Amino acid sequence: MTPENSATFAAANENAKSGTPLEQFAAAYRLKVRQDECGDSIMPGRFGHLYYDGPRLCLMRLDAPPVQRSRLCSLVGPDGSVWMGDISPDRNGRRVQDIEVRGIRPQGARLAIRLSGAKPRRRISEKRRLALIETLRKARAAKTKEALSRTPPLGLDRDEGAAGNV
Repeated sequence: MTPENSATFAAANENAKSGTPLEQFAAAYRLKVRQDECGDSIMPGRFGHLYYDGPRLCLMRLDAPPVQRSRLCSLVGPDGSVWMGDISPDRNGRRVQDIEVRGIRPQGARLAIRLSGAKPRRRISEKRRLALIETLRKARAAKTKEALSRTPPLGLDRDEGAAGNV
């Protein structure tokens, strides 16, 4: 870990200790949290999403590529459950399946993230962040300078031209 990233990692660890279990999980694995159609907080992925049902982490995959049952059973603890829908072709002829896993153990969190297709947020180093800010500042300055050079001069020439057209 580089020294410039140590402050960022420390802040992420502090965020992971506060809030709801979903927010703690999302902060620990750098996942995005959003609201679904019902207003529930979820962590979206390409194939499905992760959510919390009370204190339990759950995975929902709809119309996703099939997964072996043994792989899903390795995710759950003694109080967990696995539901798998039938495998059927979608409109393109690909095999798809609906899956719901409830009560995912902490040891299975990384596999659950992979199965949902969620991607962690990128971490930008402090050096890179400052370079991006400087680039943005220069671009804005150049755009402002260009816009100022295009504005017509203020004066009577403009009004005379308008009066002559009437």
